[in-house]
Amino acid sequence: MAKQLSFFEDEVRDGFYIPTAVKQAWNAGLDILEEIDRICRKHGIEYFAAWGTLIAAIRHGGFIPWDDDIDICMKRQDYEKFKIICRSELKDGFATFDYSNQDDHWYYITRVVNTQHMNFSLEHLNEYYNFPYIACVDVFLLDYLYKDSDKEKKRDEEIKYIIALADSIYGEEISEIAQEKLISDLEKKYQIEFENFFQLDKRQKAVFLYSFAEKQMARVKEKDSEKLGYIFPWVLKGSQGIDKTFYEKSIRVPYEMTTIPVPIAYQSVLESCYGNYLAVQKAWGGHGYPFFEGQRKELQKIADFKLPEFTFDKKLLPSRKKEGINSLEELKRYKKTSKETSIIRKALFVITYKKSVESISKWIELLKKNKIEISIFFAPTYRKDALGNILTDKNNTIDWSLDEKSFFTKKANIIEYKKAIEDDFFYDYIFIQNPYDGENSVLSIPESFYSKNLYEKCKKLIYIQPFEIEDFGENDLKNCYNMKHYVTAPAVLKADEVYVNTEKLREMYVKKLTEFAGREYKGQFEEKVISIDMC
Repeated sequence: MAKQLSFFEDEVRDGFYIPTAVKQAWNAGLDILEEIDRICRKHGIEYFAAWGTLIAAIRHGGFIPWDDDIDICMKRQDYEKFKIICRSELKDGFATFDYSNQDDHWYYITRVVNTQHMNFSLEHLNEYYNFPYIACVDVFLLDYLYKDSDKEKKRDEEIKYIIALADSIYGEEISEIAQEKLISDLEKKYQIEFENFFQLDKRQKAVFLYSFAEKQMARVKEKDSEKLGYIFPWVLKGSQGIDKTFYEKSIRVPYEMTTIPVPIAYQSVLESCYGNYLAVQKAWGGHGYPFFEGQRKELQKIADFKLPEFTFDKKLLPSRKKEGINSLEELKRYKKTSKETSIIRKALFVITYKKSVESISKWIELLKKNKIEISIFFAPTYRKDALGNILTDKNNTIDWSLDEKSFFTKKANIIEYKKAIEDDFFYDYIFIQNPYDGENSVLSIPESFYSKNLYEKCKKLIYIQPFEIEDFGENDLKNCYNMKHYVTAPAVLKADEVYVNTEKLREMYVKKLTEFAGREYKGQFEEKVISIDMC
């Protein structure tokens, strides 16, 4: 699915900052979902959003902002049909993993991936907006449960025993003689012969037993059941399942720029799983965040070179001496004399993010009160190809329409692109909001407007946080991780002053920057990072 380039821009949802790097992961997951949807529509296979993805679809209309994976589920008959069809129907490069073909994947989940290994080919990178990592969609399995709870408990104990035996054989915890006795007991119990079992290696034996356990999961038919459940692991852990009528059919609801099917009784499903599913809980998640960071770490272990990553260089910090009254804090406290009111100060705003436009107007009003002449440049955003080249053609550009610019036409002087590039301009203040310069792996503004170049065009370069982020602390690992993209970034380092929304965020910025650069720079960061609510 071709995404609009604007999808990859940083943004804040529900107070949580989502950088381009996470948007790349979202895009890869959505591409897999599109392929699954194509196959399911073609072959009449029913699937449903599951777990966090079901919450995401209903509560957010897309990804939960602090999550990055996609989960779906299928009932047994559809699940088995889907697995068979995928062998021939998945597009090139895609694959399915389960316990039968993937080492250390001992789950009853089929994982659909967009590549079987990290892929740095130019073709793959250009298709996936420079994202080389393995993305996946997990397909969970719903089985029918016995009406009689005692019969269900008995079956669950059987399944747990078979799985435990498989794990013990794979872990070489049971001798060959003991295996013969235990396998013989199973054959008698189920009146079946495990042909050639002892000619298999330990992994093949484990897969054989996992498959046999799965047969026990599938042995209850729909007509003999009133409930569905994820037998592994939740029913095995005591879950009572869910009314099968909740999954009688699906309806489609918006999910990012597409739609996804959800159970017809999605509200009942969510309430049974989560209680008040509309209550936002940010400190949760069943996997590492973001999922690709683990792959990057594994790649670094085997690479014979340091993987590319933005690192600190003291040359990135501002180096000019303070001259006169040009700090915003000083400006707010400064009482103008008749002589000084004749001085016209000039400010330029380089606006990058369309979703930040209204917050910019607050700054403009502040500067106008202090008799500062204001100009605005609306920076276009370009896509970068897999080699890092900036693509400036129309199809790879996010530009500003006249309507979008009109919000500011009565508030400031609008500078057009050609004039902004060609003019040898100089301002008292330049305000910027794009942290990356050239470090974003997908997007770039014109190089002329990188912080290192604008720094030479003004007396004071001021970075303003473009979005309103909710306060968070150092124990919020997801928020802290994302700071590596928008805080420890070139423009934040180069700016003379950095303005954030709250004192708590100021503390987090200073902490993150100090960890990045070293404790000897802490005082400098404490001085340059300023919270708006202190002004």
